[in-house]
Amino acid sequence: MEEDASGADDPPTPATAARSAPSEPASDPCGAPGGGRDRSSAPSTTGARVGGRRCGRPCRAAVNGLFVYGTLRFPAVLEALLERVPPMEPARAPGWRARALPGAVYPGLIPDPGATTDGRLILGLTPAEISLLDEYEGDLYEPRVIALDGGRTGRAYLWKGPVEERDWDPELFVRRHLTAYVQRCRAWRESRG
Repeated sequence: MEEDASGADDPPTPATAARSAPSEPASDPCGAPGGGRDRSSAPSTTGARVGGRRCGRPCRAAVNGLFVYGTLRFPAVLEALLERVPPMEPARAPGWRARALPGAVYPGLIPDPGATTDGRLILGLTPAEISLLDEYEGDLYEPRVIALDGGRTGRAYLWKGPVEERDWDPELFVRRHLTAYVQRCRAWRESRG
């Protein structure tokens, strides 16, 4: 199995550079179920950014929770960014795959009808925390509501840039990168004032 990049010089935010994004089906900018997109060939998504970055109305996904599949599923990362660890429960996202990203130690979630991604559903985030996580994730992640196991839905950050041909390895991330990543997350939060 290939290894992740060292990450020693990675900037603290996951979205590091503008890259051309693959085209995505349109969705309802307000997050209304149904979203006006063809659901026959791709996993269910609806949603908009929180904090008025799109439609100005709160995203319903804040009530459902935030599905995290990469670095945000680790309590140490959440503590560094939010200064607390919100309640979480196991969750799975059918129709989605967490892929390794070129030159990064964090993953991107992409549609894949034959895959299921394991993660956590974070509950009880405040609007301020959601806005902070949106800022942290950057422009190459698109927050959308996706279908999860057990009939649940959750807001998730979907990747819009290129990916590697391998899945992201959370165990490798913990062994090689978690400690330094947490330090960078803490420094990023502190730099915001």
